[in-house]
Amino acid sequence: MSKALTSGIGAAASGFASALLLAGCVPDRQSNPLVGVVPPQDPTARRMVLSTDLPRDTDGNGYPDAIATKSYFFEGESGYPLAIPVRGTIRFDLVNHQGKTITSWTFDLAAIEARAMREVAGICYHLDLSLLETGKTDRVDAETVDVRAHFTPSKPEKPKVTGVVSMHFGRTR
Repeated sequence: MSKALTSGIGAAASGFASALLLAGCVPDRQSNPLVGVVPPQDPTARRMVLSTDLPRDTDGNGYPDAIATKSYFFEGESGYPLAIPVRGTIRFDLVNHQGKTITSWTFDLAAIEARAMREVAGICYHLDLSLLETGKTDRVDAETVDVRAHFTPSKPEKPKVTGVVSMHFGRTR
C-alpha cells in the first residue's frame, strides 16, 4: 500500500470518528432557557414564617435574656415564590404558658429595613429581642413560652400577618 493511500484512509477514519463524537454531544431536543421570576412591584404579605435561635444569656447570670429572630413574608399560594420585602411595623410578644405577656418589642419601618438581608429564600428580617433592653428582668422561671410576631403593613388596606414559635425559656443552670 502506498503512503498516500494509508494517510488518506487514516484521515478519513479520523474525520468519521470525530463526526460520530460530535453528533453525540448534540442534545436530542431543544431545551428552553431558564427565565427568572420577576418580583412583584407592590407585594402583599399574606403569610409569615418566623424562626428563632435558642435563647442566649448575654450577661452570664444563668438566665437567658436575648432571642434572635428571622421573619420571612410571602404572598399567597399562587404568588411570588420567594420571601418578599415588606413595609410596616413588627411587634413581638413573649407570652408564657398561661397566656400572660412577659414583655413586648416593636420595630418600626426604619429598624426593619436596617435589618433586612437577602437570603436563599428571599428577603429576611433579622431582629434581636432583649429582655434587658426593655427594662424587664431576665429572671424568668423555666417554662415554655411563645414568641408571637404581629406584622402591621404601612398601607391599612393590606392584611396583618402573624407568626408564632414556641420554645423553652428560663434558667439554664
